[in-house]
This record gives sequence, structure tokens and C-alpha cells, in this order.
Amino acid sequence: MTHGRGYVQTRAGDGSWVSPGDVVHFPPGEEHWHGAGPDTYLVHTAISLGGHEWLDEVTDEQFRGAVS
Repeated sequence: MTHGRGYVQTRAGDGSWVSPGDVVHFPPGEEHWHGAGPDTYLVHTAISLGGHEWLDEVTDEQFRGAVS
């Protein structure tokens, strides 16, 4: 992550806040989401080795429930 503050979470519900300088790794096939905090932005560089599949967006309610 390069700027701002964000949150990452796996489909299983394991999540954490991330800040500039943090490196996050998800194994191949691990369903996850990430997004900016409620009062900030998130800038990151993503590297994917192989293909990827974009899934449904996280709803506002799901996001609020995760970060509260």
C-alpha cells in the first residue's frame, strides 16, 4: 500500500487495517476484498501471478460491519 488507509478481509472474515508501507499477500484462489477507510482513500499496487476473477462488490453494510 502506498497512500491512505484501508481494510482487507478474506471471505472467511479475517481482516485488518492497512497503512502505507504494508504488504498484503493472499494465496492463489483466496477470495478477499479491500477498500479505503470510511474517512480516507486507498492507493495500492496489485500484482497478480496468473489470472484473476472479479467477484461481486462489497455492500456498504458489509463494509461497515467489517470495520466497526
